[in-house]
Amino acid sequence: MAIIAITIKCDSAGPVLHWQSRFRADRRQMLLNFRTTVADGALIRAGQLTRMGRFLRYTRLEELPQLFNVLRGESGLTELFDD
Repeated sequence: MAIIAITIKCDSAGPVLHWQSRFRADRRQMLLNFRTTVADGALIRAGQLTRMGRFLRYTRLEELPQLFNVLRGESGLTELFDD
């Protein structure tokens, strides 16, 4: 995960991680993902992938930080790749 974070930081400006809000049947859940899109100041432009972002989405490694949610008991392993 550290190698991915360093690569994202070298590839483009902006934060390495971002929070994603998902609504489940009974609750709202905040998930942590690696940033895969271009950051423009405080805004993250949806749809404009970075070079590293394309690779992360292809390999589904952008979801890796969600393991912290699993370790905290907020979600299960089956929820990681529900997309």
